[in-house]
Amino acid sequence: MAGAEEKRALATCQFPKRYWNHMSAAEIRDRIGTEIWDRYYKFTVERNPWDKVVSAYYWGLKGAENEEALSFKDYVLSGRPLKSSFERYTVNGRVAMDRVIRYDRLYQELGEVSEQLGLPENVGDTMQALSAKGGYRPKRGTDGYYDAQTRELVEICFAREIRLLGFTPEEESPA
Repeated sequence: MAGAEEKRALATCQFPKRYWNHMSAAEIRDRIGTEIWDRYYKFTVERNPWDKVVSAYYWGLKGAENEEALSFKDYVLSGRPLKSSFERYTVNGRVAMDRVIRYDRLYQELGEVSEQLGLPENVGDTMQALSAKGGYRPKRGTDGYYDAQTRELVEICFAREIRLLGFTPEEESPA
């Protein structure tokens, strides 16, 4: 009998994945067709870039085996966390979503989407009741992590998100 890895490989060959995490808007549109794409309400969530980089730093530390993990500054200067998601929710540089929700306003904005779509319950309230945080990061904002150089790198790499949603480095992450 085939092992678990062989079964997964076989299933992938027979039934390739059509959808996966973090697909781009263009990839999804191409799979579902423009008729459905144009009819459906589409939204995504974008996080404050300075907060996103701090979160990525702590997520990376979680998997660090050695005690000599990179300092925050060295981590930012490595370029690893400076990957924009803007291309995922745009097509040809234009926002392809009906709404881009700010992560720091997630529950409120999901409630607004629920109301707009006429859903029977407030998805924001439901999500707020869930506890999905990983607990890898201290509960504080981005204050104290950045110096002028790292702040500017984030500003450059995430300029489109910052311009679109008006993010600033001083904003607190959601509780």
